Amino acid sequence: MVRIDRVLAWLAAAIGLLAYLPLFPYLDPVARAFLPLAWLAGRVAERWGMRRRGAVLAAAVVILFFYYTARLPNGDLVAAAVAFLTVLLGARLAGERNPRTYLQLFVLAFLALAASSLYSLSAWFLAALGLLLVLVAVSLVLLTFRQDDPDCALPAREFWRLIGLALLLPVGSLPLIIFFFFLLPRTQFPLWSNLQRTAQPTPVASERVEPGAVPTQDGRALVVFRAAGPRLSEESLYWRAIVLNEPVGNAWVRGPVPAEESVPVGGTPVTVTMYPEPGGAATLVTLQYPRQLRGVRVRRSPDQVFSRTSGTEGRLAYDSDSTVGGTLRVRGELDRGRYLKLPDRTGTRILAEGQRIRQQGGDAATRIALAEAFFRDQSLFYATRDLPVGGDPLDRFLFVTKRGNCEFFAAAFATLLRAAGVSARLVGGYLGGDYNDLGGFYVVTEERAHVWVEAFVPGTGWVSSDPSRLAVDGGRGRGARRPGVLHSARLVLDYLDYSWNVLVVTYDLDRQIRLALAAREQLQRAHLSDLRQPGLGWLLLAVPVAILTLAVALRWRRRTPAERLRDRFLRTLQNRFGVAVTPSTGLFALAHRLQDERVGRFVDVYGAACYSDRTLTTDELRLLRNLLREIRRKAPVKFSSSADT
Repeated sequence: MVRIDRVLAWLAAAIGLLAYLPLFPYLDPVARAFLPLAWLAGRVAERWGMRRRGAVLAAAVVILFFYYTARLPNGDLVAAAVAFLTVLLGARLAGERNPRTYLQLFVLAFLALAASSLYSLSAWFLAALGLLLVLVAVSLVLLTFRQDDPDCALPAREFWRLIGLALLLPVGSLPLIIFFFFLLPRTQFPLWSNLQRTAQPTPVASERVEPGAVPTQDGRALVVFRAAGPRLSEESLYWRAIVLNEPVGNAWVRGPVPAEESVPVGGTPVTVTMYPEPGGAATLVTLQYPRQLRGVRVRRSPDQVFSRTSGTEGRLAYDSDSTVGGTLRVRGELDRGRYLKLPDRTGTRILAEGQRIRQQGGDAATRIALAEAFFRDQSLFYATRDLPVGGDPLDRFLFVTKRGNCEFFAAAFATLLRAAGVSARLVGGYLGGDYNDLGGFYVVTEERAHVWVEAFVPGTGWVSSDPSRLAVDGGRGRGARRPGVLHSARLVLDYLDYSWNVLVVTYDLDRQIRLALAAREQLQRAHLSDLRQPGLGWLLLAVPVAILTLAVALRWRRRTPAERLRDRFLRTLQNRFGVAVTPSTGLFALAHRLQDERVGRFVDVYGAACYSDRTLTTDELRLLRNLLREIRRKAPVKFSSSADT
């Protein structure tokens, strides 16, 4: 026998834990410790038969309420509210077990899970929500039995049958949930996203490049953004984020942007849909060179850097229309003086090499080629450890250690070009990415952060040049992924996370409108003559037949073998004897009226079990099926006279 109250107690604990775990990383120490300690104290009090613990819990809740209220002026309203919600959840877990407290616990659990989406709305939220719906549905069904009889217990077979029926509630509501999710309108502005808080902001690109600041620079494998689009060559995967146009000391920063307007020309048009991770900077990443961004409100600077006009928290998606392999043509005169300014501590050897290139090269394109040849002749290596540090790290990089990362290569190359009289600037962003064939998108992580150079060629415009590729090792291995089982598993998990973000998190009013317009276009393309096609006709016929068959199968599945056998027995009597059977017809009265030996035997066996709240055994079911076959095939057999008397 299965005790209903014990099962309910464990289900309540599981529901509370399921709502508590998503909030755990974001709670303060008091709220984080209160729920498990309250649950443990409640179980100890119950085991030792302690009463009147409700007053103690109420006092603890009141104290914590004033504690979090006092923190509001200097703290976060959302954090305080979520913490106090967790306290209420813990108090319900520790309280007495009755229908009222159970229902309060279920409501608080849903509220706590919803509150976790203020911090992170990942695919795990959907899994937690689905499991919570299942546990609450089962608990509600069991609660109806406990309300009638607190000491109710069921046989194991009947208990699991009841659990199966309870599971039909969330499963049956799933199609409606999906239907209304895609149908119900969205707000024009992401109000829910504006309340979100990110636990760990993900920077989009460095706004300051300072070679020699630290001896080691390693990127993390945290995802920065995903980009859905066609597979491109490695040489085309330059994700442009920010332009650093001014040297300050050993660093390059983004200073005032000159007024000259630059536009992409040439190259191959490519459109990608960007899905940046929440919590990044206001600067938006694009595939270079961007022509326009769609789906987000942006501010475009003259040097083709895009930034958001609204907050940086919350998820978003936007389309980047770009040209791969082109240049940036400048409209108007270029402020050459700004782009020829040298860093304050430029080494004499770099200045001498720049002067040599200026004298040997007649135009900007020739000087750029000479600078690239100089980098190749230096036999430089790409490295992220044991980097040069000190007062003049670029000089040591080029002429002493000859080891550096992309910041050293880009800063030294831009300085050399400026010393040679070529306007140059740094561009920060990302290089490459792991292409996910399952979803058709690139995954770009922090370890792929990269810096390269844009040099100005009169008559052509800004031309990209990546000096890291001039290293002896070609700058290979930065963020590269080796194929294998773990790599394949990571791609599958990332595809699931990407699908969640596309189908759920970033599904807004704009995408609803696009979906409706696409559906209307499909209907407009369809012709009535298509309905006469044999394949389509069979398909239209098969759909309702399949639905009807499924409904009949589900209805048949819900009935027990004894109930199905009884229905077949009554139909057989109608067909064999021509008697009228109604819902109020009794089996024993029917057997007495028909006076058939096999009918009487069937009713005796069936009634002895079912009318005594006993399940038919296997032998009894076999006997009843044999009797039913005999009734169908053979002529009626009257009771003997002795039996009548």
